[in-house]
Amino acid sequence: MAFLSKIAFRFMKKGGGQTILIISAIAIGVAIQIFLGLLIQGLQDSLVNETIGDSSHISVSSKLENGSIQDYENITKQIQKSNSNNEIKVVNPVISKPSTLQFESVNKNIFIKGMPIDSGEKIYEFSQKLLEGKTPVDGEVILGDYYREKFGLKIGDEISIFIFEKFKTETLKISGFFKFGVQNINESWLITNLDTAQNLFETNSVTNIEMQVDKPLEVETVQSNLIESLSLDEQLKIVTWKELNADLLTALSSQSLSSILIQVFVIISVSLAIASVLIVSVLQKSREIGILKAMGIKNYQSSLIFVLEGLFLGVIGAIIGVVLGVGLILSFTTFAINADGTPVIPLTFNYGFILLSFTIAVSSALIASIIAGRKSSKLNPIEVIKNG
Repeated sequence: MAFLSKIAFRFMKKGGGQTILIISAIAIGVAIQIFLGLLIQGLQDSLVNETIGDSSHISVSSKLENGSIQDYENITKQIQKSNSNNEIKVVNPVISKPSTLQFESVNKNIFIKGMPIDSGEKIYEFSQKLLEGKTPVDGEVILGDYYREKFGLKIGDEISIFIFEKFKTETLKISGFFKFGVQNINESWLITNLDTAQNLFETNSVTNIEMQVDKPLEVETVQSNLIESLSLDEQLKIVTWKELNADLLTALSSQSLSSILIQVFVIISVSLAIASVLIVSVLQKSREIGILKAMGIKNYQSSLIFVLEGLFLGVIGAIIGVVLGVGLILSFTTFAINADGTPVIPLTFNYGFILLSFTIAVSSALIASIIAGRKSSKLNPIEVIKNG
């Protein structure tokens, strides 16, 4: 094998421009594959994060007309007990009901979102969204920055909340102002703790039990496990973010399909180029192969020389391609930035994908070299030497 490897290296060295051409083809193919693959994965992660990054991935809600979950504490305990694989990161019982915000001569329809602040923080990241003030305690609320900017409300101001279903008005104090990435949330949400919300609506129930999972794209598995473990009756339902964002999933699938098609055509093109150049190389080196066969090298060994050459070319080209591909994606995320300095498309380093691209490139080079190797095995040494 060492002798055959030495011959393969000698053929590579003697190939000169052909060797450089093959290595360049492999390197460019791998670089394009890695660049496009990581770019699209980063775009998909960004889209998913913007859609569900600070919202629930799974929600247990009621089918009843009043939308209430009475036994939410017991259900929450069952969910936590069933979470043996730690697939669920946080469980957050929530009251989400409409009401009217009143101050001075202003009346605004809003949604009261009441939840335990500790678990809510893990989903909504209030500490990062707060522009001013602190998270609410009993009798306090936080509002969107919209109300501070447009109406001049300040921390410590008291506001009135009109509760439709109880036909009453309650007074609460502003403890802070938040700013989410969605303007509708900044204008329509009023966030408070769960006790305050339950007191406002005179109830011990919640309307939803929200959850975030470790792997949002595999949320159906968690949903199935919850359905089995909770033995849900006809009064409750479990909905995932995927069911609410069908258009986004269609877009993600289309992007993935486009990426795969591009990469497949790149691989096919590179493989054909390698096979063509190696076959030409076999013809050019037919005299050397004939002499080697006359010296006792068997047909399979002559084939193995070109297989080894393809392996060496594939490994060298793939390594260069990985470096180029990673360099391209790093350059793109460094120079393609938003006004605030953040990348237009966040970088996602999928080491498994990079390794897969490397393996596919080497395998393609090997397959192409086998074609050339079979060609060399059919050469008749007597005729080759005779024809010079």
